[in-house]
Amino acid sequence: MAVIDGIAAIHADACEKLHGGFATQDADVFNVANFVQGLVPGRHAFRREVFVGLDRLSRKLEVARKIYAVYRRGDFKPHPTMPPADSATLNALLAGYLEAYRQTENLRYLNTVYKTALVGLIVPADAEIDSRIIPTAEELLWSVAERA
Repeated sequence: MAVIDGIAAIHADACEKLHGGFATQDADVFNVANFVQGLVPGRHAFRREVFVGLDRLSRKLEVARKIYAVYRRGDFKPHPTMPPADSATLNALLAGYLEAYRQTENLRYLNTVYKTALVGLIVPADAEIDSRIIPTAEELLWSVAERA
């Protein structure tokens, strides 16, 4: 239960700092800030579409090392008029990956957390990763290893 509480605390603290996302009513965009607010740890199992969103964003984090606030749905490229995501959005997203790993034990989600937190991002270059992310990831990894 302590791991869930840790993930929930990271997520809640990050969401508290969110600037409410961007008021984009356009169905053709994927608003990352709005997406991460729904990644509430421990509340319910993520639906398939949440995992699809996480998978698409993980490529942005791991390969491009860039995360923007809004993407176009069709080609999932950054919306040309929107800025990079802020640190709060990034930390809420990383908490979402921790929760996805907790629910599935799929190491791809933990890999995204480690690559993002340890390698860093090009955009936003000034992203501040919550200091609890790595210790929580390690605690999750060990809790799964102990059950095996």
